[in-house]
Amino acid sequence: MFPEPNLDEIEYALNEITDAFGAKNRVEPSSTKKDQGLVPLEKTPYNWENWMKYKYYKWVQYFKNPTPYLVSTQGSGFSITGVNNPSLTALSKTRTALVDDGNAELRAYDHTGKSWILVGSGLPIVGGISNPRIAAMTNVLVAYIDPTNDELRAYTFNGSIWTLTGTGLSISGGGTYDITALSSTRIALADSGDNTLTTYEWNGSIWTKIGNSTSISTMGSPSITTLNNNTIGYIDSTNDELRAYVFDETDWTLTGNPLPVTVGVTSTIIESLSSRTI
Repeated sequence: MFPEPNLDEIEYALNEITDAFGAKNRVEPSSTKKDQGLVPLEKTPYNWENWMKYKYYKWVQYFKNPTPYLVSTQGSGFSITGVNNPSLTALSKTRTALVDDGNAELRAYDHTGKSWILVGSGLPIVGGISNPRIAAMTNVLVAYIDPTNDELRAYTFNGSIWTLTGTGLSISGGGTYDITALSSTRIALADSGDNTLTTYEWNGSIWTKIGNSTSISTMGSPSITTLNNNTIGYIDSTNDELRAYVFDETDWTLTGNPLPVTVGVTSTIIESLSSRTI
């Protein structure tokens, strides 16, 4: 069995090497060279080797203490006037959709690595909205609902403008909602109005209910997040329990043991980091 590596010793040695080389002697190989590799008898340039050693050094730092890399702020914030009760969803690694009831507009923002920029035009949600929720189904399609309109909708983004697509579906519960995408055509919806968890499918034109609505007693301000295409994480402000529910194409079923979460707030938001982590 190999001995466990000593990360302190490895970090020290690599730090000595990277200090000696200096940043100006580190050159990243081209994407083509990374993909295709070296040809026979080709010698690796020394500055490429320096770049690789520096990458090793940064990875060792990460494994020693990953927390700063997970929570660090990237670039500067972006001020958005009038935001109230916002809902965001990632369309891609660099693009986010946002809607809020202060501005009553659906918008897209890109992150350049240093700052946020508004992309295209926002779409006003007519008739007034309150506490809206959106979930990205693809990189150009979001599901939408709010307790004022009580209608499940689909909006598409062409890179410049948002468009209401197809026909909305009236939802009778009328409470506080949360939604999460299970796939490019399916969402889960939690509704505190009738204390239910329900699956809906989108065919490009209309929404259809799939299976049965599952009752969750005393639901208040629910938050749900997708763990995989048939499992969600769940919490609400009344039950104060972190739960997992599984969908079998007919019903949602509580799986495993809930975890009591005493956060002491009236509303909690959860987001999945992986298929097993929230």
